[in-house]
Amino acid sequence: MIPAVLCYTAHMRTWILTWMLGLALLVTLTGAAILPAQSNPEAVYPVRLVELSTGQTWTLQSSTRLPADWLVEAGVALNPEDQLLLNGARVQADRELPPLGAYTLQIRRAVPVTLVVDGKTRTLTSAGPTLGDALWEAGITLSASDNLSLPLSTPLLGPVGAELQTARPIQIHLGDQIIQSATSAQIVGEALAEAGLPLQGLDYSIPAEYQPIPADGIIRVTQVREEITLEQNYLPYESEFQPDPEIELDQRAVTQPGEFGVEVSRVRVRYENGQEVSREAEDSWVAKEPKNEVVGYGTKVVIKTLDTPSGPIEYWRAVTVYATSYSPCRSAALFPLPLGRGPLLLRHLQRPARSPRRDRRDPVVVQLVCRPAPVCAGVRHRRGRRRRRGRARRVLD
Repeated sequence: MIPAVLCYTAHMRTWILTWMLGLALLVTLTGAAILPAQSNPEAVYPVRLVELSTGQTWTLQSSTRLPADWLVEAGVALNPEDQLLLNGARVQADRELPPLGAYTLQIRRAVPVTLVVDGKTRTLTSAGPTLGDALWEAGITLSASDNLSLPLSTPLLGPVGAELQTARPIQIHLGDQIIQSATSAQIVGEALAEAGLPLQGLDYSIPAEYQPIPADGIIRVTQVREEITLEQNYLPYESEFQPDPEIELDQRAVTQPGEFGVEVSRVRVRYENGQEVSREAEDSWVAKEPKNEVVGYGTKVVIKTLDTPSGPIEYWRAVTVYATSYSPCRSAALFPLPLGRGPLLLRHLQRPARSPRRDRRDPVVVQLVCRPAPVCAGVRHRRGRRRRRGRARRVLD
């Protein structure tokens, strides 16, 4: 049993030693093939340096892949703000580049950028391709309401100067609405245009559109519109009276109806923020003249018969009259007259001139006159205490 184990152990030892010797030989041969390539002093790389701002070019052959060595060999100085670009990508001068067949290195010089922000001057230095890159590198961000005098895409090929007006908050009062906004404008009209509320037509603002924005940022806007309307007014007509032989006496009839006239006025109506504030008549004219009414009064005499206690009578006119109450005993005359049957004396009293329309509704005023009668009341004279002349006074029994 023991001799068999010893034979197996000796065989394994021989196999391990052979495997290790073969591996050592392989590593030696591989290293001999690689090392000469890494330390080959005859490897040369074509290098081309281009300065973007001036277009100047340097061409050289270098055995190193370190950009700093290329700049030294070409005699090109690199400032701390300048940038090196390899195929458009930024690279560091002190870092070795990956192996390539040839190299084209671009040099972008840093340029000064003079920026005036809200009246204060600030100087920046940037090697970025555009003005927007320079502002981003300086930590300056813009809002939609800020105003930059140059586009952000302006290339930095040399010194650049620009002005920046930062936006400030404003309040626009439009009727019952309050609109919050921000603007970089200095004039009220420009601020309203940026907010989408430009003044149009008769619109006005407080302050006026040509004045600077107030310190509190409050702008009041009034939207104005005017309308022209036509208004109609009716003109009254008058009544004319004419005799008509076909109409019975004391009767009236309209022979021609009246028509109202029409007067048209042109009116200018002003609205502020949707509310009417004024109404002014500019002109007027008569579109239709009024047509007078014609009333015919009768002149035709018609004989009529009326039965009375004294027998039938014929008459051609009946008139309603008004008389004052009369009694001989209550009369103030010295010789009162008894009340009896007899004629009436009609006496028209003087009245102010009136239109025919009103006169035809007025009653006829009459005065009753009778014959003398015996006195039924005595009259005595009495001298007044405070008056020198005497007067008559009626005394009733």
